Amino acid sequence: MRKRKQTLTPRDLENYTKAWRAHNKECRRKYLHSFQFKTVEAYIKYVKGEKYIPQENPIPQFKTKVCEKPKVSKKIPSHTSNSTGALARKEPNVYSGERKLVGIATMHKSNMVPVFEDEDGDASKEATELANMRR
Repeated sequence: MRKRKQTLTPRDLENYTKAWRAHNKECRRKYLHSFQFKTVEAYIKYVKGEKYIPQENPIPQFKTKVCEKPKVSKKIPSHTSNSTGALARKEPNVYSGERKLVGIATMHKSNMVPVFEDEDGDASKEATELANMRR
């Protein structure tokens, strides 16, 4: 037996049109622009399972921007004065104050305190005070 072609009523056509628009909207939401249908007739053939031929020219997708090649700069000069890359030795820190530094005392855990020489040239008094404070 042959199947008869069924004609669509205006109500059916209206329902298919709503479904077609919803399908296209969902495809756009999911960034599947190539799965959209251009016409309602194509959507109806697809839904009914008839011989549906995919569109040759689907709805165009967003155009991608073509980036240019990165510009390669010339050789960047070094900050060092010589070309070997070795740097000059750093000057050592030297105490240049008036009082003479005798040593360093440890107060509590790793709290280091400098011990200076007194006016009379003796540092034992200050060192004794720091030792007593420690205990």
